[in-house]
Amino acid sequence: MVSIEETHRQDFYDFLFGQSLATVQHDELSYYVADKIEAVLRTPNIIIEAMSVLPASLSQVIDQLTDDNFDTQELLYLIQQEPAIAAKVIELSNSAFYNRTGKEISDLKSAFMLLGSNGLMEGVNNSFVSKLTPHLKYTLNSMVIKFGTIA
Repeated sequence: MVSIEETHRQDFYDFLFGQSLATVQHDELSYYVADKIEAVLRTPNIIIEAMSVLPASLSQVIDQLTDDNFDTQELLYLIQQEPAIAAKVIELSNSAFYNRTGKEISDLKSAFMLLGSNGLMEGVNNSFVSKLTPHLKYTLNSMVIKFGTIA
């Protein structure tokens, strides 16, 4: 007779790796991955600690942007307090999508005038999300150069 725990474990594997026949054995990697996931699920503090916290200044910027009567000077001051956000906003304002003239934007006020509040919100959100996502070690250009030097 199969225990309830074993039944739940089998259901978990079926959910994680797809339905399997009862006669099929799971490989060692499947058990390893399932054990790691179960361990993380048993200790939710690990997940919570790994998550980034929204900086207070970022939430203040978002509050300003969602207010129809926001103060532009206060908004720009808040963005200046977060160099990563300021850099992302200026980078976005220099993108081909927003800056069709090609004239370089180097200050936040000009960036804001070009982006508008929606574009600024996009830049602020992108700066926070980029901290959460892993960055690729190599860009496509560096891979092409590497492959070009091998041949």
